[in-house]
Amino acid sequence: QEEFKLLSEATTGSELVKLIRSVKPGVVILDYISSDFSLDVIRKIKQVSPEIKILVISSDLSRENIFMAIELGANSFVTKNCSEEEIVNAIIATSKNERFFCNRILEVFIDRDDESSGTVQDASLSNREIEILQLIGKGYSTKELAALLHLSHHTIYTHRKNMMKKLGVNSSTDMILTAVNMGLIKSTRKTG
Repeated sequence: QEEFKLLSEATTGSELVKLIRSVKPGVVILDYISSDFSLDVIRKIKQVSPEIKILVISSDLSRENIFMAIELGANSFVTKNCSEEEIVNAIIATSKNERFFCNRILEVFIDRDDESSGTVQDASLSNREIEILQLIGKGYSTKELAALLHLSHHTIYTHRKNMMKKLGVNSSTDMILTAVNMGLIKSTRKTG
């Protein structure tokens, strides 16, 4: 892909952290279950460079590990079985500080025990808020949402703030995960 430039490669977590200090990449692509890597490498990367964007490409389908990777700071998560198009879209979205989860990862999110999932009514979200939340979960940026819904950027930010308060979360990641648990986000994504 001509729009991407590979700056460097690392074979261990410690080597990766050192490289980030010197190379300063826009996006780090990693698999934490490779040899000499672990989930903790994501935390270490964020300590060294909080603004860095992280895309995980892994065969790990453990719900607990996927959620932990996101909690530690991974922006996006796809599997090694994803199509080339999905991986390219994931890199582009991650570079723009947007979230991207392939269909298989969304299925892992949605496959939760009934007793652990909430309902839309529990959160008292308006129809407009539900619509915006679904679109955020599909990867739409604030700019895209504003254009699509014919609203100002300020209105979108206000809706985000209100939704986070109603859902009792403090970050966009938690808001998306809550939406998945509520069944508001299905295993389809915007592409292009």
